Amino acid sequence: MDIRHAVYYADFNLEYLLKLVRENKISAKEPSKYPSSRRDLALVVAKSVKFQDIASIVRKADKVLLKSVNLFDVYENESQLGADKKSYAISMLFEDTEKNVERSRYRKDYG
Repeated sequence: MDIRHAVYYADFNLEYLLKLVRENKISAKEPSKYPSSRRDLALVVAKSVKFQDIASIVRKADKVLLKSVNLFDVYENESQLGADKKSYAISMLFEDTEKNVERSRYRKDYG
């Protein structure tokens, strides 16, 4: 057959796949027509503070508009931050499906 590259083969049981599709309800949600808003925040904290603690506090502050909290940088430098300190850079994603986030309750309540 003179095949010089690796050959891969897949065999799908179409009847089984169709059965799974019929048995499981598939749901979808229309994407919001209003854009989300991302805010970044850098915090200098004690080295003993865990990101999960900060994320928990942020999630408690807004349970309506806040969609995600992510850690994207950890910086440690004793001469710049002080002994036993570190900096967390976090991003927060806000989304309102009824109106633009900039004009929403978040903007009025928190500035």
